Amino acid sequence: MRVVLCTLNSRFSHSSLALRYLRATIESDWPDLHLLEFQIKDDLRRITAEIGHLKPDVLAFSCYIWNIQPTLVLATDLKAVFPQMKIVLGGPEVGPRAKELLAQHSAIDFIVQGEGEIAFPALLRAIASRQQPINIAGVYYQTAANSIAGTPPRLVPQEQLPSPYRASDLAELAHKIVYYETSRGCPFRCTYCLSGGDQVRFLPIERVFADLQLLLAANIPLIKFIDRTFNCNPKRALRIMQFLLENRQQSRFHFEICADILDDTMLDFLTQVPADIFQFEIGVQSVNAPTLQAIERRMNWEKLSTNVQRLRAQNNIHLHLDLIAGLPYQDWAAIRTSFDQVIRLQPHMLQLGFLKVLPGTKMAACIDEYGFVISASPPYEVLASKWLTFGELNLLHQIEQLLQNYYNSGLLAYTLPYVWQDASVSPFDWFKRLAHHWQSAGLFQVAHGREALFSHLETYLAPAGTVADLITIDKARCLASFPANFRLPDNYRAGWEDYLQSNLAKFAPRTYKQAWRSVFPVTLQAETLTYLGAPAGSNVAVVDRDKQQIVDFICL
Repeated sequence: MRVVLCTLNSRFSHSSLALRYLRATIESDWPDLHLLEFQIKDDLRRITAEIGHLKPDVLAFSCYIWNIQPTLVLATDLKAVFPQMKIVLGGPEVGPRAKELLAQHSAIDFIVQGEGEIAFPALLRAIASRQQPINIAGVYYQTAANSIAGTPPRLVPQEQLPSPYRASDLAELAHKIVYYETSRGCPFRCTYCLSGGDQVRFLPIERVFADLQLLLAANIPLIKFIDRTFNCNPKRALRIMQFLLENRQQSRFHFEICADILDDTMLDFLTQVPADIFQFEIGVQSVNAPTLQAIERRMNWEKLSTNVQRLRAQNNIHLHLDLIAGLPYQDWAAIRTSFDQVIRLQPHMLQLGFLKVLPGTKMAACIDEYGFVISASPPYEVLASKWLTFGELNLLHQIEQLLQNYYNSGLLAYTLPYVWQDASVSPFDWFKRLAHHWQSAGLFQVAHGREALFSHLETYLAPAGTVADLITIDKARCLASFPANFRLPDNYRAGWEDYLQSNLAKFAPRTYKQAWRSVFPVTLQAETLTYLGAPAGSNVAVVDRDKQQIVDFICL
């Protein structure tokens, strides 16, 4: 029996951990096995042809909010061409909707709800023996009487989970992000999340080390740990992080962590981690107490902000903090407060996301109570609520776009902290005013490169003094056109040539000519020099485009 495992990833760089778990589970019994990964932007006709060429007996799709619609199209078309093919759907987007989808889509033969490492092999055995999958936990199906039957899912014991990766498979992941989990479940009970309230189950630590050693030996560029809260067991998390540092070659690592439970032992360790190896994603979601209570999320904001500030001061770990707009009891004033408090921690990235009311979550049972208006199709985003109007959420989307353009991009890394340094200045209001300007100028309707973003900002701000100086520094860091447009004053040339020659080792392995084109002396006003903490007597900031920062202050 030929089995094809398939999914549509959201990007080329992504890979499917779920399919690799299933492959490891069934490959010894079903050797005629193929794993296919596509992207949601791929031509569906081409995907249909590629799958059809294999003529699978069983075709299994891994389904998520980003790929369910094209997946249903593929299932319908392939079933029409190959009516004997058995089509199985699994994944978080279909499990909670199993009965609904089976009733609406005759092309679907089976849906696996919950974890599939036990259910899917049992389903394949039933298909091979031409039997109904009666009493297989987690499998739902159409009966001969055109009714829908199924058995609720059961959790898979961690010791029964196979290792998803093999040395022979790693070549296919050479240019991909590799996902790995050391645990399943989550200690939190967030009402908007499908994992809320699931018991945390840890893989045996020696098994984790063996799996990671394989990935580290293959020098995978980025390993993303998908544990819902990686550090919910602090001692275990520390052991794994230490193992990664001791055994890595060039790999980097991304973790989702809870910052308010970081203890001094972990913080002392993290401050010693070499730069640019760890990335932390920290879900704040909101600082509004009624909101946190409604979504059943515990958070000690004072502890979280203190720990983030300590990590940020070290600047060796990329910090990505998350907020969610559209949550219950979070009106315009509350989202403004959350935004301002989080962005003042100066994370490298602030993600302003929007609430998705996923089927099967506790939040989905509160739609009427909260006055939610929900998009009819995935990802089921909130369009309006009791606390935010449709227009206000649209404005928040515009603010989010400008946040990406000007803050998360690093475009204004020197300018924005100065603009916002006065505690009376609200960064949220600054972005709101900029959004109104962009809207009136029609700028949201087209894409903009970095040159245009600076031009639009200067038109809006009409910068002078220190703001103008800092924008020039940011241009030197970020604009490809800056070297061509930069003019070194004639009276600076001899001094600048001497500085570059005597400090060329600072810019290695660049040659003198390369350093000339990537390191710039930017003349600054006295007020700007004071703000930046320049030594007395300096008049120039040395901006290194490759390092994206000021590396020195000198006098020319």
